[in-house]
Amino acid sequence: MQSHQQLFSTPEDWYEAAQLRTPALDQTAIMQRQGVADAYNSNHNISDAAVLADQQLYIQGYMEIEEYQDYLFLKHSQE
Repeated sequence: MQSHQQLFSTPEDWYEAAQLRTPALDQTAIMQRQGVADAYNSNHNISDAAVLADQQLYIQGYMEIEEYQDYLFLKHSQE
C-alpha cells in the first residue's frame, strides 16, 4: 500500500490538494471536531496561525486522521 506522503512532493502541495477536496463531514461532525480542537488548543496555549490552519484539514473533513498525521510528519520532518 502506498503511503500518503509518496503522493505529494511538498507539504504545501499536499495542503493545496486537500483544500480542493469536497469535505466528507456534515456540519454537526465539523462542530464536534472544532469543539475538541478548541478545548485542546486552549489547554495547551496553541494559537499559531499555521497550526490552526493545518488543524482545519482534519476538522473540516478534508483529511482523515491517518492522512493528517502523515501530512504533519512530512511537514515537520522538513523543518
